[in-house]
Amino acid sequence: GSAVVVEFMDYNCGWCKRAVGEVSQLVEKDKDLKVIFKEFPIFGEDSEYAARAALASTRQGKYWELHRALYAHEGKVTAEVTDQLAAKVGMDVAKLKKDMEDPAIQATLAANRALGQSLGLSGTPAFVIDSTVIPQYVTIDVLEGEIAKVRKAGCQFC
Repeated sequence: GSAVVVEFMDYNCGWCKRAVGEVSQLVEKDKDLKVIFKEFPIFGEDSEYAARAALASTRQGKYWELHRALYAHEGKVTAEVTDQLAAKVGMDVAKLKKDMEDPAIQATLAANRALGQSLGLSGTPAFVIDSTVIPQYVTIDVLEGEIAKVRKAGCQFC
């Protein structure tokens, strides 16, 4: 894409659940936009489990399906809920659990934490659009405005 939005998120964050609608609208409206999700589990073990499952789901080609299912769930996303949703979107849950144990998954989460900390993030959601860090939920209008600025001025970091 000609612009990149990075979202740091946690599947148990209520504001992230709201933001998924804004980001989905962005993706639908702007086909020249690249969105990168950074799992940034800050709400405990269940969030950590869901983040590891989401990352491991890429090995079955089901990231987007699981991502959306986790956010569509009403209530807390627990390990049990994550497994149920993975099965519901057509994943092999035994394979998923094995893939979740891969040290590369933990390394990705550690890298996401280090990046978030270097950006001064203490919560979710948080958005990075080129050199602009938005450490909170914002509406689609704000995101579109920042994307327009990047496209007008040229991307410094994308």
